[in-house]
Amino acid sequence: MAQEARYCFVPDSKEVFIICSVIGTSNDNTTLTLREVSGSVSRTLTSKASDVVPIISMQELESPPSDLIKLIHVNRPAILHTLRTRFLRDCIYTSIGSILVALNPFKWIPNLYDEANMVSYNRGEINLSDAPHVFAVSHEAFQDLHLGINQSLIIR
Repeated sequence: MAQEARYCFVPDSKEVFIICSVIGTSNDNTTLTLREVSGSVSRTLTSKASDVVPIISMQELESPPSDLIKLIHVNRPAILHTLRTRFLRDCIYTSIGSILVALNPFKWIPNLYDEANMVSYNRGEINLSDAPHVFAVSHEAFQDLHLGINQSLIIR
């Protein structure tokens, strides 16, 4: 891990990855002393330097992009953090270029599928990269059908 990095993702058995600040290193730089900053309870832990992933931009973590292609540093913890943060803000759709990732919120989200929203996507006023939504995917698929472009839709 680069010494300039103040924050990092650390593997966690419950949350998969947690965000920690580096508060110390061992003499040989193989072990880090860390303080968790992502949880509600502050705790200090140690980890091997090789197991952590440095965080270069905390701003990106606080305002995750709607399209994962716009991530500055693409790695597994950053992708999972982006999906988790957006999900907790009721943004259940995230795109990866032309691919839509949908997370089931197991609850009703007001105005997500209302007519005004549908009309905006249908007119092409909103696109998949800026505001991912199933309406954007269907609009693009319909447009491509008229152009004779072959396409596939995978739902899992």
